Amino acid sequence: MMMAFEITYEKITIHFDDPNTASFYYVEGDGFRVEHFNEPVDLLMEAAKCFIDIIRDDKEPICDIAEGLRSFNYVDAIMRSAVTDGQKTMV
Repeated sequence: MMMAFEITYEKITIHFDDPNTASFYYVEGDGFRVEHFNEPVDLLMEAAKCFIDIIRDDKEPICDIAEGLRSFNYVDAIMRSAVTDGQKTMV
């Protein structure tokens, strides 16, 4: 079972309760705005559909390899931070 965790970066904090539930807290001026998402999604199926569409329709990928590696490094840092009870982690 996944434990809840938060990611904070500059003017946004994202709180994840589970893989399908997230709350985005945006700092705006003197206040903040909140968006809640709770949509069950089969991420592996969505990734496969996207990959098939790119190949079949000769589309450009959503991100290139460099962006994919950058995203992986962020997720890796988040997971390392979670294991150490939220300690800051270098990306």
